[in-house]
Amino acid sequence: MQGKLLPAFLSVLILIGSCTSQDSGDQFSGLPGVHEDSAQILGESGIFPLEDSLQSQEDLDGNGNVLAPRDTLGLATGVDEVFSLGRAFHLQTGSVSTTGLAARIQSTYENSASVLYRLKTGGRQPALLSVYCNLPLATAGLSTFHVAIADFSAGRWRWFGPFDDAHIRIPLPVGQDHTSELGNVFATVLVNSGSGLEVVGLGLELRTDGDSQGPSAPTGLIAQAVNGGVLLGWDQTEEEDIAGWAVHHAAFPFDNPGYPGVVTETSLLLSPGGFLALPAGVNHLALSAMDHAGNTSPASAGVKVIVSGSAAAPVSVLPAVNFSHPGGLELATTAGAALFDIDLDGDGVFEVLDYPFADFMVPVAKSGLLLTRVRGHDLGELAYADNGLCIISTPGNLPPFAQLDSNLSRLAQGEIVSLDAGNSVDLDGTITQFKWDLDADGTFETDSSGSAQISHSWSQAGFYQVGLRVTDELGASSTAYRSITVLGGLAAPVVDTGMVGKLELLLLEGNPAVIFTDETSGSAFCTVAQDPAWTTWNLPVSITDQTVEGSSLAAALVYNMPAVVYSTTDEGRPYFCRASMPDGSLWSDPILIHNIEAGYRMDLTMINGFPQVQYTDQAGEQAYYSRATSQFGSSWFGPYSFSNGGRAGQNPLLLSTPIGPLVMFSLEFDVSSVVAFQSGDPDGISWQAGSWISDLSINDGYYLDAVSSSSALFAGYVANPAGDSRIMMVSNVPANGTQWSLPQTVASGSDLHNSRIEIIRGLPTVVYEERGDWPRKLIYIRARDSYGYAWDDRIVIATHTGTRITSLDVLELDKRAVVAYADDAAGQLFFGTVFD
Repeated sequence: MQGKLLPAFLSVLILIGSCTSQDSGDQFSGLPGVHEDSAQILGESGIFPLEDSLQSQEDLDGNGNVLAPRDTLGLATGVDEVFSLGRAFHLQTGSVSTTGLAARIQSTYENSASVLYRLKTGGRQPALLSVYCNLPLATAGLSTFHVAIADFSAGRWRWFGPFDDAHIRIPLPVGQDHTSELGNVFATVLVNSGSGLEVVGLGLELRTDGDSQGPSAPTGLIAQAVNGGVLLGWDQTEEEDIAGWAVHHAAFPFDNPGYPGVVTETSLLLSPGGFLALPAGVNHLALSAMDHAGNTSPASAGVKVIVSGSAAAPVSVLPAVNFSHPGGLELATTAGAALFDIDLDGDGVFEVLDYPFADFMVPVAKSGLLLTRVRGHDLGELAYADNGLCIISTPGNLPPFAQLDSNLSRLAQGEIVSLDAGNSVDLDGTITQFKWDLDADGTFETDSSGSAQISHSWSQAGFYQVGLRVTDELGASSTAYRSITVLGGLAAPVVDTGMVGKLELLLLEGNPAVIFTDETSGSAFCTVAQDPAWTTWNLPVSITDQTVEGSSLAAALVYNMPAVVYSTTDEGRPYFCRASMPDGSLWSDPILIHNIEAGYRMDLTMINGFPQVQYTDQAGEQAYYSRATSQFGSSWFGPYSFSNGGRAGQNPLLLSTPIGPLVMFSLEFDVSSVVAFQSGDPDGISWQAGSWISDLSINDGYYLDAVSSSSALFAGYVANPAGDSRIMMVSNVPANGTQWSLPQTVASGSDLHNSRIEIIRGLPTVVYEERGDWPRKLIYIRARDSYGYAWDDRIVIATHTGTRITSLDVLELDKRAVVAYADDAAGQLFFGTVFD
């Protein structure tokens, strides 16, 4: 999810900056361009842009959820929540830094800033989302922030706010699925328009299964009118599982808080009492309580109050530190009013009244989360406003916080990366040791002798989870990890062969399989990987007793069974053969497709539930199309022939489009070019006129390959392979086979061959061979966008010293590109992984 999320996230941050009033629901209904029927607020092309993945050093439970052990600090907060420190963020945008236990988020007037948190719940649904922060005064009033939680049942983000209070508790309705496929919850804190804050932590109160009994209705509600709002108070309840209180208000009397026109404040009040800003005029108020399971009480008896004037801006109250130990005193500073009433422990009772100074001391009586409240008013007590501060107090030694940064995350083999632990911190002591795991084996074997920096390089391509372990003077330690990609490929021989004429990659029961022809023996074989690392392969299984024309092979899955089409060398006729076991270990008898001498080059595709094939005659001058009349390919209809004169049917391709089959091939007149024919129906009965899709003025169309994505069709080929070569690409949007873009150059080089195209992680990708330099190279290049408008730098994934690569193919597997290729000099078939 994580690579697509950032661009979409950034695009919406500026939009949120226009919202100025608190929404009564769970989204920004007042935002320009954001409406009730929006699929989601964050996202790209209507797709919810959030995918969870297992992180380093994490394990899964028996239900497939990330194990969620309660860490020492989480327990020390003293609240029954899944708790995440403010600094333990998952993803950030804009200006974000760490200060003590908190994340300091600062926006500008042009750009927002945000932090995305990933909270491990073991698959349990949350009943409440809490945000604990410290809010400084912004240039034009107090800072405000918004909060979002990912709703996987609706495929969207649910937004709340803006808030100007340091203690926020948001109830989450039953029926919404807030956990990812790995059982984690994602929540975002966002600031904009010059606002800033320190997020001390996020908490999730988890829903209690089987608890459907709500609390009793609150009693003793009073509302004292003050300038711009009311001071609330009510009786303290004896019930132990109260999570907070919700305030409902309207300009008319009401019995049901769900009645249209009744506003329910988004955030719950944490303690009995507080200031609530209200519009001038008559206001009716009621109160309800919520327990930790998410159950809501009946509403209290209502009260009526008449409000006049405007509320003062909320006061600012900031602690000098956001971390402490029990038994101490911590300095806090207030601003925004003349006098202050102070609730030191956040229980709703203001122990200090009419305090006239800015600074005061907060006693840290016990471990846990200290939520002090401060209420400000002027000398005449005409304006009230309140806010809070957050301090975490832990007993004993607090482990240090490890943070690992690097100047590069993607680097070439042999390139040096600088790893930096300088932002690691021990809040109550000193970091005395930095140790590193540089080979991703889980052992911290490299000691940098007290230095927070180290440099390293890798000679082999791969994904490396580099680890850091920091230790303080009392022996407590913590770890951090960073993903490093060393660009390139790793390939190993799969099987010794003679001269491979043609090979294709398939996935059989989730495992990569190579289907290939051996020109020495004239046989076709299937071999399948045996282990998840793809290092051990089954012995090749013979597909047919017939002698196969080496370059004619094509393969596809036909109802979960591998199937091939090929031409025989003795008859020169096309055959279809389908495996009788899904792992390709046993094959049925071949079936003659058509009694003509054809099949020198072939392509097999499942379209509209039937196998369909395109092929050429043995002279390479005529192109044919046939469709199976049975779902399993036991009988065939056709063929339909395509003839535009010249040498037709070179590099035949058959694709499925929303309209029907699409036939493509190279056609030679004075030069080689590419032509496409689109069928007007799913069964290929009628065909439209051919479309030229390459440049007719140059020698185009060699090694033609094509692929379809959710957004377009793509065709790639080599222009002028014998000299100053180019890899060319054309696209078709929408994917109807008729409206093709002008050719664009993807890559250039000397003597390019064997171009193959695939969609890797949603982006068009090309693998090709360059024979102009020594040793000869296998090159990988991927687009930067889903339409192939811009392309990354090329990556060398393998080299060889033979005359040529006789055949290659590329496939996406576990969101990686894998390749298979045959080297004529080695007489071996290779399989490898690309690291990009």
